[in-house]
This record gives sequence, structure tokens and C-alpha cells, in this order.
Amino acid sequence: MEKLKIPLYSKIDELRTELSKNGIGKIGSWKKDELGWYSFTDYHSFGNTSSVNGMQNNIAYYINGRQKENANEVKIVLNINNDKETKKALELLNTISQKTIKSLNLEMPKGLSQSIVNQKPNEFENDIYRISLELDKSKIDTWNLIIYTK
Repeated sequence: MEKLKIPLYSKIDELRTELSKNGIGKIGSWKKDELGWYSFTDYHSFGNTSSVNGMQNNIAYYINGRQKENANEVKIVLNINNDKETKKALELLNTISQKTIKSLNLEMPKGLSQSIVNQKPNEFENDIYRISLELDKSKIDTWNLIIYTK
């Protein structure tokens, strides 16, 4: 079995339970597909609906792994469907990121919160993990915060 630097990534059920406590929904069962293993929450909608597309902002967790025994990454996905509430949405992403990092027994990287609230894609790395904050621009802005174990 692969030795991971984030110990909780080797305890899938415990990982799912801990992340499910963070307020954006219960993480589903650990399943296999052609790409590997995965689990996720339903999208947690919040705020007001957009006058443009009729949708609320939403956020979800995804866990991915190459093997049944381990996760390799935890991803938080934030879809900004109502751009009038971007600030509130990014504040929630920041809060959920902090809770997630605490759930994983990791230190919050210096500068991550500022990168989130200032909408600056960024990357943070040490000998335990790599955290990537990415922006995918299309009709809406989608922010991905991905925590990779080493």
C-alpha cells in the first residue's frame, strides 16, 4: 500500500466522515469508474438566484484516488452562478478551505486565504502536500481548490 503524507487519505471512510462535518453536505460512497476511485457531495446551493441564469452559487467536495485504499486529492469546487454575490461565495470557499485543511490535520498555508478572497489563482507546496487554487472561466467562474498528498 502506498504511504501517503496526509494520513487521512489512507482512511477513506474516516476522510469522508470528517469532510461531511464541514457544512456543505454528506460525501457519498467510495466508487470505482474507468478513471479510478471517487466520492463527492451533492452541490450545496446558497445565496440568491441569478437574474441571468436563474441559478444560485454552489459548492461541492470531490475526493479522487487511483486505488481503492487511498485518496490522492480532495477538491472543493465553487461555481459562481450569481456574480453579484461573488464576494460572499469566495468567503464561503475560504471558510470551507480552512475547515477542510483543519480536518486533514494540516497547517493553513500562508497566503491562501488572501489568494481566495482576492481572486488570485495560486499554488502552495511543502513536503506533505501541494494545494492548487485554480480559476476556470467560462459563462460562469468556477474556482477549484485541490489538495494533493505527497
